[in-house]
Amino acid sequence: VWTESLHLIDQGIATAGQIDDAVAYGPGLRWAFMGAFVTSHLAGGAGGMRYFVEHFGPSLANPNCFMKPPKITPELIEKIASQTEAKVGAQPVAEMEAVRDRALVAVMKALAEIGIGAGQTIKALKA
Repeated sequence: VWTESLHLIDQGIATAGQIDDAVAYGPGLRWAFMGAFVTSHLAGGAGGMRYFVEHFGPSLANPNCFMKPPKITPELIEKIASQTEAKVGAQPVAEMEAVRDRALVAVMKALAEIGIGAGQTIKALKA
């Protein structure tokens, strides 16, 4: 994330503030309680990580990233998916989504108490 951010700033694509807001309002909220792989597993819906990587993996070859990605092979998909599945266990995606949503609201409410990041949205709505 850091390296890509530096490239985005260097190329004039985004400012440091825009990047910080994108992270704070996006993955930063989720990463407070689940990592990038579990977040992506949920983004894959019922198909989980396998679907996510099969569906979104090819887009890594687009020139929207400065870092060269690894080749998405069936072996890499299997490795990523099986390791993520080992992390989440047999918990159904719908259950995990419900926990994620409760956690997101809790994090945003906590941030609203101090008026920072995504909590500013809640604070503004209450005002």
